[in-house]
Amino acid sequence: MIAVTIESQCYRDQFDEWVACGTFDYEGKTYQWFANNDNCGRGWNIQPSFDEDWDDITEDQVAGIVGFIERGLYEHRTQYVF
Repeated sequence: MIAVTIESQCYRDQFDEWVACGTFDYEGKTYQWFANNDNCGRGWNIQPSFDEDWDDITEDQVAGIVGFIERGLYEHRTQYVF
């Protein structure tokens, strides 16, 4: 089970970008993330808040989790459970 929480999502007019942050719970551990979308057609750039924070998750797992986070951001959800 993965629980994604979007704690904050806002538009920064001075930079013409969206920013967001939150957490996700996966296999009994909580991970932090942040994201930005610069409105240039590239979509959301989602990264760990701390580089070492996601070291114990495989690249395939990260890709799936990032997809869940991105889906929540586009749907303006605050919490998702998969």
